[in-house]
This record gives sequence, structure tokens and C-alpha cells, in this order.
Amino acid sequence: MKRIAFAFLAAMGMGLGQAALAAPMSPPAAPSWTGFYFGVHAGWGWTSSQTGNSSLTSVGGPIVAPATFSLNSSGPLAGVQLGYNWQSADWVLGIEGDVSGTGLKDTETVTAIGANPVACVVVGSPCGTVTMSQNIKWLASMRGRIGAVMGPGMAYVTGGAAWADVAYSANTAEGLPPFQFPATLTSTTLGAVVGGGYEWMLTNNWTLRGEFLHYWLKGATVANQPVFAVTYTYGRFDINTARLGLNYRFN
Repeated sequence: MKRIAFAFLAAMGMGLGQAALAAPMSPPAAPSWTGFYFGVHAGWGWTSSQTGNSSLTSVGGPIVAPATFSLNSSGPLAGVQLGYNWQSADWVLGIEGDVSGTGLKDTETVTAIGANPVACVVVGSPCGTVTMSQNIKWLASMRGRIGAVMGPGMAYVTGGAAWADVAYSANTAEGLPPFQFPATLTSTTLGAVVGGGYEWMLTNNWTLRGEFLHYWLKGATVANQPVFAVTYTYGRFDINTARLGLNYRFN
């Protein structure tokens, strides 16, 4: 009996082993993008379409001729992001907020040209300088995202509202000795942002992304009115950013 029992158990074991080897292996389920995530990013930014204008006048008209500036700049940026994704089949919907500190700042100085004998003895001659500066301290956005799962990650487009905190400063120095007409302003301006990118799923919890964002932002007017009226106008401007991001997914 024992020999029969051992033979029966051995036959069952061999049969189960052969069945397991013959059965097709199911591929592991692909990880889902659904869930919250937090991460960091760094990259490079550059501004475009940024112009500045100055105007110094009195009751009798312009003191110095209006000046025009190009205040485009470029520099590094770095920050953090927080978001949530929801996946349905091969589509991913999400929302994300981010903030970046930037090194985008520029200063330009031009020669002030007298437009009135009050400023210069000879009208049309150089008699000082005009300086305008712009320093974009930080950028922030709140964006929606739509992604399509492709290969080991997803390609996505994104867009929403944007904010920038900008420090403006300007000064006109005219006449002999030069009279100073400084003006400063720090303002948080509202705009919009669109972009896109690709995000790789490195593991179930870590993702790496590369993305491009384009911002449209409003300008500002800075004024100083001691005796004469001096106005510095900063036009609307664009910012482009190219950056890499690393996220940790809570799933």
C-alpha cells in the first residue's frame, strides 16, 4: 500500500508540474497613474516680447525724449510641484500646481536726450541717462493635464492660470548736475500658461519628466511724481521654460 501511495503522489506531483509549465504565464498588470504625487524640477527660462518705455514731462511738455528698452533675459529656475492623476484605460486626467524661483532679470541703460531747455541747454543733446530693470522673482501656475499612455510613460498637454512676482525699478538722471527721478514697484501679475511633455514611469513610485511651458504675463506702470511727472511702462511679456522634473507617487 505504501508503495502504491508513494507512486500515486509522485505521479500527481509530476502531473501538476507539467501542467504549471504548460500553462501560459499572465503578464503582470501595468501600474496605474492614479494617485497623488509630489516632486521637484529644475531647468532654464527665457523671456521674449518684453519692452519698456520711459517718459519724463512737466507742465510745459517733455523734459527728456521718450526712451524704449528691450528687457529680455534668461536664467535658471527650480521649484516644486504637487498634483493628482486619474487614469481611465489609456487616458490620464490630472491637476497640478507648481512654484519656481527664477534668475530672470535684466537692466538696460540708455542716454537721455534733452527735449526742453530745462533739461539741457541744447535741445536734442545728451544730458543724462535712463535706466529700467526687471527682476522676475518667482513663477507659479495651476494647470490641468491630459495625457495618453505611450510605452513606458505618457505624453501630455497642460494649461491653466499663471502668476509671476516681479520687481521693477527705474531712474532718470538728467541735467547738470543730474536730477534723479527713481521709481520702484513689486507686483504679482496674472497670466496664462500652456505646454506639454513626456513622463517616464521609472518604478511604481518614481517618475521622471521633461516638459516645455510657455507663459503670457501682464506688464506694469511705475510712476514717480515729485515736481515733474516721470512714468516707466513695462509691456506684457512671455516666458518660455524647459525643465526636468522628478516625482514621487503615493499609491
